[in-house]
Amino acid sequence: MSEDTLNKEKESLFILFLKKNKKVLISLIIISSITVFGVLFFNEYKKKQNILISEKFNNAIILLELKSTNEAKKKLLEIIEEKHTFYSPLALNLLIDNNIENDDKIIIVLDELINSRIENEKKELIRIKKALFLMKEDLQYNDKNSTKEKLILDTLKPIINSNSIWKNSATKIMRDYYLISNQKNKAKEFEELLFNFNK
Repeated sequence: MSEDTLNKEKESLFILFLKKNKKVLISLIIISSITVFGVLFFNEYKKKQNILISEKFNNAIILLELKSTNEAKKKLLEIIEEKHTFYSPLALNLLIDNNIENDDKIIIVLDELINSRIENEKKELIRIKKALFLMKEDLQYNDKNSTKEKLILDTLKPIINSNSIWKNSATKIMRDYYLISNQKNKAKEFEELLFNFNK
C-alpha cells in the first residue's frame, strides 16, 4: 500500500471520527469556553471585591481618625461579615483596639470568624485574641463566679492539643492566666505541658 493511499485512509478515518463524535466535540468546546470565561470572570470579580473591601477598610480608618466612631464601627462590622481572609481580622483588631463595640458583640464576632472559612493559622490567632479578650474581661471585673475560665480553656484547647505553631503561646497564656488568678496548681500543669512540648 502506497504512502499516499495510507495518508488518504488516515484522513478519511479522522473525518469519520469527527462526524461520529461531532456532538461530543462541540459540547467539549462549549464547556471549555464556558469554563475559561467563568474562571476569568470569577478572578475579575474577586479582584474588584478585594479593591472594594480595601477601600472600605481605609474609609473606616479615616472615620476613626475623624472621631466618627459609629460610622467607622458600621463599616468595620460590614468588613467582618465579609469573612475576608485578610481584612476581616484587621477590622476586628480595629474594633477591639479602639473599644468601639460592646464585649458581648465582640465575642459573637470572634466566634463567627473562628467558624468561618478563614485559613486555620489565622483562625488560631483569632482564638488567641478571643482568649486574651476574655482574660482581660475576667481579670478586670475579678468575678469569682465567672464562667470565663471554662470559655478561655475551651477556646485555647484546640490549639494546645494540636501541632500548631501557636501551641506554646496558647499554653503560656493558660499558665499566665492561672498564675495571675492565683491558681498555682493549674498554672503548674501548664508549665509541665510547656516543658514536655519543648523536650
